[in-house]
Amino acid sequence: MGGVGFSNICKKRLITRGYWTGYGYNSNLQGGHWTLWLGNSKKIGAGAWQFMVNVETPNSHIFNQDECLLKVTVRLCNKKGKHSRKEFGLPEINRRKYRHVCGVNTIMGELMRIDRFSEESSWKYEEVEKAIFDAIDQYEKWCDENLYAGTD
Repeated sequence: MGGVGFSNICKKRLITRGYWTGYGYNSNLQGGHWTLWLGNSKKIGAGAWQFMVNVETPNSHIFNQDECLLKVTVRLCNKKGKHSRKEFGLPEINRRKYRHVCGVNTIMGELMRIDRFSEESSWKYEEVEKAIFDAIDQYEKWCDENLYAGTD
């Protein structure tokens, strides 16, 4: 993802578009990875949930293997307890199936992915940035199609 500089440029653009953002290191059993996260304040589905976008680099312990260099996913925003994606009754993102494991920030689907040996792995900064913002536009569309219909 090109480190902090790339994330700062993206964060500035996202903030001007009305998103909240953050950037940090997420530790996990595979060593952890850097993540730029963002979201809107739209309430989604029957439970008025909120979902965020994560732009993630590879896990540090398995970086040298044939794997993903960058992925953009939609996750549940920090709800207490573990939830399966099935519980939400919402459509998958891009019909890309994700395993139905329970997690605190349940993955709803993948918006974009660049694998180590894919054609996209040779993209320049501008192409990667465009793909990320296209993925964010898909997130917005998914949110708008599944807005909470109740009243608060």
